[in-house]
Amino acid sequence: MSLSGFLVDADQVSRFLAKDAKASEWADAIALVLPERTALVRHDYVLRENLGLTPAELRLATILKDGVSLNEAAGRLGIAVNTVRNQLRAIFAKLGVNRQADMVRHLAELGQLAAYVQSNKASTIGKSSTQKEGFDKARRQVNLLDGRALSYREYGQSNGVPVLFLHSVLSNSMLLPQEGKEAARLGARLIVIERPGTGHSTPHLGMTFDSVGGDLVYLIDQLGIVDIYISGRSSGAPFALAAARQLGSRVPRLMLWAARFAADRDQSRQDILGRFYTGMPRAPWYAEAAFALLRAKLSRRFIREMILRSYERSPYDRALVRDPAMLDFLVEQALEALEKTHAGATDEATLLHSDSAINLEGLTAELIVWHGREDGFVSIADVERRFSNLPLTEFRILPNEGHIFSMPRRAEALERLIG
Repeated sequence: MSLSGFLVDADQVSRFLAKDAKASEWADAIALVLPERTALVRHDYVLRENLGLTPAELRLATILKDGVSLNEAAGRLGIAVNTVRNQLRAIFAKLGVNRQADMVRHLAELGQLAAYVQSNKASTIGKSSTQKEGFDKARRQVNLLDGRALSYREYGQSNGVPVLFLHSVLSNSMLLPQEGKEAARLGARLIVIERPGTGHSTPHLGMTFDSVGGDLVYLIDQLGIVDIYISGRSSGAPFALAAARQLGSRVPRLMLWAARFAADRDQSRQDILGRFYTGMPRAPWYAEAAFALLRAKLSRRFIREMILRSYERSPYDRALVRDPAMLDFLVEQALEALEKTHAGATDEATLLHSDSAINLEGLTAELIVWHGREDGFVSIADVERRFSNLPLTEFRILPNEGHIFSMPRRAEALERLIG
């Protein structure tokens, strides 16, 4: 008989197993935590769902991960060696690998962590400091026709010029305090959306750019807004474009800044997000399992390091994220975005990886595009390739700006949008 469990050190013992006891009482304690058998059953189920393995393939992978030979695996399973070889080829194809060592690594690092997250047995997220300061109270919600919830926050003046703002992936409906002040100063009513599967918004199975656009049209109608300006930043740009197309003449002007329509394919990137995007082509399960890995490791320290490394390629972005206030804000955004699920981040990454062409059919709004010359995620060449032949009102490359944009430039962008 074999047992699987987790060794827990003294700090974690006092934290999780004896909340009312003094930490000194557990100074030398070590605990062995054994999961209930139903959790082990769920583990196998999640592996099948995430990785696409059949029950027979899962049984073989489970045996092979312990380092046994194909002949020994065949003997344990009571099947022919040729059958084992065929099943192994199928496993390799589904996982996008060609070596048994890579298969073991993927199962350990991705599949098991995906199961850990989805079983909801533990979470390291907790309440953020920003939430404690009252951001949750400002969060609002509309129930869509299919029963899903769409969450959002509003900033600026309640009777100001309506502006719909679409953020980047791994962000939520939070804005920098200064952005809210600038919106009020300019007489704007900023409506910041949490897209399906992000923050408190319900995931949408089969989500597309156009389906999110339809959700946003419904929200605007429910708010009683007739005409509205739209702004899309980074990977929020294709969603902003989809909403503007569906709203037609109700959108006088659409502004995209630091627009991102495709996943990063730079093979030289070594940060976690870079490795994630370049790994996606290998297998369809990769996005789900990789974001499960990210969320399983979720903590302020982990997210902080991920953000710092992700923006290393642009000196202007690097300078911004090393400002403590900006870094704390980006960390809180990511934590809130992944608070309930990683489904939205997974779906959006898959959409970005499809690299769809820009569709302007039905768009009547003036289209303005601003882009930082020092953007480390989206190159000038890619922006020009996508927008140079489109009927734009303004196409502007901004010096001394990266992917994030400084606060003065954000205020300038909002003023240009509604001015």
